[in-house]
Amino acid sequence: VRSMGRNSLLVVVALGVCGVANASVDLTYNRYGLSFGDSEVVRGLRVNFADRDMRDVRGINLTLWRAPEPPEISDESSVSGLALGTFPSAGSLTGVQLGLAAIRGTNVRGIGLAPGVGAEEDLTGLYTGIGVGAGRDMTGGIAALIGAGAGRDMTGILTAGIGAGVGRDARGLLLAGIGAGAGRD
Repeated sequence: VRSMGRNSLLVVVALGVCGVANASVDLTYNRYGLSFGDSEVVRGLRVNFADRDMRDVRGINLTLWRAPEPPEISDESSVSGLALGTFPSAGSLTGVQLGLAAIRGTNVRGIGLAPGVGAEEDLTGLYTGIGVGAGRDMTGGIAALIGAGAGRDMTGILTAGIGAGVGRDARGLLLAGIGAGAGRD
C-alpha cells in the first residue's frame, strides 16, 4: 500500500512537471504505447495534466485538467477512442467521452456524459448532461437535465428538463418540461 501511494504521488508530480514545461515522457515505439505529458501524437494511452499541443490521439486520452486560455481548441487536434478527464476537449472528439465538468470540441461524435457538453459545430451520437448544445447541427439522442439546443438543425430525439430549442429545422422528437421549439418545422 505504501509503495502504491509513492508511485501515485510520483506520477502526479511527473504530470505536473510535464504540464508546466509542455514536455512529455513517452514509452512508445513508432508513437504506439504509453505517454505521460503533452505529447502531440500517441497511439495507445496518453496521460496528461493539461492538453496544449495535442494533434492526434488514438486510444485513451486521460487529461486531469484543462489547458489555460489561450490556447483555444485547435481544429486540427483529434481524439479517437476514449477521452476521460475533467474537461475532455479537442477539435474532433470521436468515440466515448466522459467529463467531470465538461466535454468540448469543434465536432463531437459518439457517446458522452458530462455536466456540460458542447460542440462548436456538430454534435452526433448519444449525449447527456445538465446542459447540451451544438453551434450547428445535432443528430442522435440528446438528454439534458436543464437545457439543450442546436443552432441550426436537429435530427433525432432532443429532451430537456426545462427547455429545448432548435434554430431551424427539427426532425424527430423535441420534448422539454417547460418549453420546446424550433425556428422552422
